[in-house]
Amino acid sequence: MLSTMFVSTSCNDDYQETLSAIVTVVDGSYDVSYSIRFGDGKTAYVTNTSKYNFSFPAELEGEQRAIIYYYIEDEVKPGYDYVITLVDAGTVPTIIAKASDRLDTALESYVDKVTIEEPSFTDNKYLTMLLSFMGNKPDVNTHKFMLVYNKNVDKSGMFQDSYPKSDDGYLWLELYHYRGTDVEVEPYYIYNCFKISPKQLGTKEFSEYKGIKILHKPIGKTNNTEILTIKF
Repeated sequence: MLSTMFVSTSCNDDYQETLSAIVTVVDGSYDVSYSIRFGDGKTAYVTNTSKYNFSFPAELEGEQRAIIYYYIEDEVKPGYDYVITLVDAGTVPTIIAKASDRLDTALESYVDKVTIEEPSFTDNKYLTMLLSFMGNKPDVNTHKFMLVYNKNVDKSGMFQDSYPKSDDGYLWLELYHYRGTDVEVEPYYIYNCFKISPKQLGTKEFSEYKGIKILHKPIGKTNNTEILTIKF
């Protein structure tokens, strides 16, 4: 996702283009707090890292997903494609995709509907999606999501009837939603990222797949399952 807005500079009446993007923040070293890696692999040096702090969870191995608002400086920094200044920034919740089988009871309460919008697969591991669901504002933070690889040979579970009869060359995953004690009042939207590791899931490498297919039950539909396809 890339959008554009315009903000005025403090020194004159000109307008400076401010961009937004969902990116990977990469932990730095003694002289650089962190840097930015965009979805196309290009990197950016950040001029004002002290203004926006990021934590780096162990499971993300020195990285963090974030949405940033920034502008590009007319400078060159060796080793980087861009030099940018952040206008605003915030982390994108990142969840580790897991493998599951019929003995796993953790999914029993994850039966609520969720719709997928704006999917993207970057860095050969991060699946980012805008998720929409029904909720009530005071309780919106109680919602939880899980992205699962079904290890059962017969694919038993909520989405069993939606699997193809034979291997179609895609990595099939299942998206689950749990709304907790929240009530369905109006639609809400949140960006969520899922880190997918073939090693952790026990699947083939991404290079051996045509892409990813995600089974989910969208809001506004009775019991229908939808399949979202992301081609590599």
